[in-house]
Amino acid sequence: MKLIDNAKRTYIIYSVIIFIVSSIIIYFTLKNILAERQDEKLLWDKEVIAKKLKYSYPLPIFEVDDYVSKAPPKDTLYFKDTLIHQIVNEVSKFELYRQLTSIETLHGKTYTIITRSSNVRNDDFFIAIVLSVGIVVFLLMVTVFFVNTTILKNVWRPFYENLDILKKFSVEDEQSINLLDTEVDEFKELNSSLIKLTNKIKSDYTNLKEFTENASHEMQTPLAIIQSKSEILMQSDNLDEDQKQQIKSIYAATQRLAKLNKTLLLLSKIENQQFSDK
Repeated sequence: MKLIDNAKRTYIIYSVIIFIVSSIIIYFTLKNILAERQDEKLLWDKEVIAKKLKYSYPLPIFEVDDYVSKAPPKDTLYFKDTLIHQIVNEVSKFELYRQLTSIETLHGKTYTIITRSSNVRNDDFFIAIVLSVGIVVFLLMVTVFFVNTTILKNVWRPFYENLDILKKFSVEDEQSINLLDTEVDEFKELNSSLIKLTNKIKSDYTNLKEFTENASHEMQTPLAIIQSKSEILMQSDNLDEDQKQQIKSIYAATQRLAKLNKTLLLLSKIENQQFSDK
């Protein structure tokens, strides 16, 4: 896997995790904020109704429950969610409400004040906010992904081009390797190290090549001398049979050394890719 692909995959994984976590946080944060605002609205409505009762303003119907006569605690508040039966366009349904029940004593009389607020509108508003924020976050992540991808391609382009140059590099090239310049410090350091390394390799290759050639040529001269002297000695009449056999073995060993020297020189040329044919 390429490094840029690995970076993309890592970004996608972390982006999905961040998106899920942030969506959960946004969901519960907005839910708590809307619930607090709804409770504050119910408290405000309760205070308005209590003032109307206190100052004898005309009000709609108020009912006192049976348990109110049992000396309930003063200024008690009860928040809860409740279902209210409604008929809308001849359709019977239950709708979820947030309800505040307040028990207050005003002018010596105990009242039960009930205020309600529909959760349907709040839920619609809440869903709209969550969807809007989620879409914005998602589009932002997608935009950042494509921007980062474009930036990464531009940043890594000199690296891949220099990699192609390295693949075509040969120690037999007369000129030094020419890598593309880049603004990234790490790539600059890498290019500098590669140039030094390739120059060192070319220098070592040249020295080894010269040493091999010189050593082979220098060995051929004394071997040729030994062979010629051995041939002269073998033709001499002053030697006995044992001495001639010893000289013949020297001559044979010299021939083997000469063939071995030529073979090693050929192998060295093959290893150094000095032949165009495979």
